[in-house]
Amino acid sequence: MIVIQESNDCKLINHDRSLCEYQNSDGNLVKYELSQRLFNNFKIKRKDNAKHQETDDSEVTKIKTFLTECKLKNFFSTIPDSDIEGIKDDNIKLMNEFYSKTKEFGQFHGENNLNHGIVTKINTEQYLIPPKCRFFNKSVDKMPDFLSIDEKFDYFVIDPPFRCRYIKRLKKTCQQKSYQMMTNEDILKIPLNNYTHKNSLIVIWCTNSDTHEKFIRSDIMHAWHLKLIGTWKWVKIDKCGDTFCPFNGSKKPYEKIFIAAHADSDNKCIEQDLTIFSQPSSIHSHKPPLLELFKGLLPLEPKCLEIFARSLYENFTSVGLECLKLQNTMLFDKL
Repeated sequence: MIVIQESNDCKLINHDRSLCEYQNSDGNLVKYELSQRLFNNFKIKRKDNAKHQETDDSEVTKIKTFLTECKLKNFFSTIPDSDIEGIKDDNIKLMNEFYSKTKEFGQFHGENNLNHGIVTKINTEQYLIPPKCRFFNKSVDKMPDFLSIDEKFDYFVIDPPFRCRYIKRLKKTCQQKSYQMMTNEDILKIPLNNYTHKNSLIVIWCTNSDTHEKFIRSDIMHAWHLKLIGTWKWVKIDKCGDTFCPFNGSKKPYEKIFIAAHADSDNKCIEQDLTIFSQPSSIHSHKPPLLELFKGLLPLEPKCLEIFARSLYENFTSVGLECLKLQNTMLFDKL
């Protein structure tokens, strides 16, 4: 992740991962980066009679002002309308190919202790395994069975698979696009406090749901022995720097990110109301990595744990039933 522009508690970022070399089956080292085709998304243009009259409160004004600044600095694409449909078609083609080859792996685990990544073949697909990482493609509720409670982590990323109507609809139309959801009661049973220490930082993603937000603020904080120290927003923008929908509609152009610390920790000096902006991936729940934003608050080489992981990262332990999902080489370009 790279911060492209920042001002007034706003940061424009990208989804880039740290570049490293991966050894393929021939023994050659090759560099990969996430394909930009994943981020070829555009705001749906509404007809004149369907436009929303948007109220500009101070927060919306701040967001619009920041995006205008970024546009003036040419951080976004200027794409002729005549080219947009072709770009969309290419994006759809990639997504259809990806989901057609997405299959359940079953439960297993792996690790790479080398200083370089490796390319490994599972079934018929190839996957990138970063250096110094390990993963448990297993159910999160069984975590104490394979992850010692004596092991402590500095940084956590959690994107809970809350129950929601959108995923229920996806299950009916395309099983590969959906994922296994959990009840709030089952999420609370995750023994996160077994793996935290006094200086741990915890990042929790949340969809726009008052119910889920209240659940995180009260139930999760209490059950996992945490305290909330920051509430951020992730504003999703298209290739041209526009939000995908109005702020005052039922669907919001952002998700919330809750930053928590151990309940017994000293107060962390973080930005409490940060707004980050990026172009979202076309793959559902493909979140931008945020570790770089916390580097000053963590050890030089932090021990990191991602729960409900869909990607692998260097120096991370990843747990979940879709750990390798976003590591398929078809989602990357060779450099």
